[in-house]
Amino acid sequence: MPFLSNLHTHSIYSDGGNAPEEYVQAAIARGFVSIGFSEHAPGDECEIPEEKMPEYLAEIAALKQKYSGQIEIYTGLELDYLATARAWRDSLDFTIGSVHSIPTIDGERLSVDYLPEHMAKLVCIYGSDGLVKEYYRLVREVLKEKPNIVAHLDLIEKLNAENRFFNPVARYYEQAAEETIAAISQAKLVVEVNTGAISRGYTTVPYPSKKLLQMLHSYKVPMTISSDAHSADTIDCAFDLALSLLREVGYKNVMLFRGGKFVEVAI
Repeated sequence: MPFLSNLHTHSIYSDGGNAPEEYVQAAIARGFVSIGFSEHAPGDECEIPEEKMPEYLAEIAALKQKYSGQIEIYTGLELDYLATARAWRDSLDFTIGSVHSIPTIDGERLSVDYLPEHMAKLVCIYGSDGLVKEYYRLVREVLKEKPNIVAHLDLIEKLNAENRFFNPVARYYEQAAEETIAAISQAKLVVEVNTGAISRGYTTVPYPSKKLLQMLHSYKVPMTISSDAHSADTIDCAFDLALSLLREVGYKNVMLFRGGKFVEVAI
């Protein structure tokens, strides 16, 4: 069956290219049962400014009413480890936890998914193994905020073509990833298969890698699918590929957000 939902979307309130209603209309046209908005929380990179939060919440609430009976619409935020969203949690239907950057001792935040020169600098600071361990440590820090979804689990691999910065099959990498997946399993959180880097031309495969999908399956971690959409026309990018990979590693069900909660559906 097709997967007809996407909770990971970014509109013009943070770093997306379309107004929220354009995403809703695109989702309805594709037969979606639900869509969620997950702007980068205040304090995060590419954040929604704190002063824009009331407007954001009000607009999504208005869309929920306008399109009631056609599609379920949910309000969320994507939280990084420095994001300040606690004041808004009671106004949200869900949250997404993620890590996009790593701090240095002088307070600089260097991205792991945007600028190769930032990755090169991080390797100089931490070393290849230290960089990987610090990234996954920060992912575990985000888990303490109890997000509903853990986003793009191995985002650190995005700019690592040809093992430019680290070896993803090295023991230090596998240990850091497995420790994190074990923590996710213990916290009973959902992990997304994220196709966003495909839609933006960075990769040809989703996050997490097949290697990590196999590990997630072994820890019985429930999965959902998102396109991390930054434009309305990519809300279902490569969902067929995501489903195929999940089936290949042994998943028979995925989590779909309906009625304000995750429900298990067969794939």
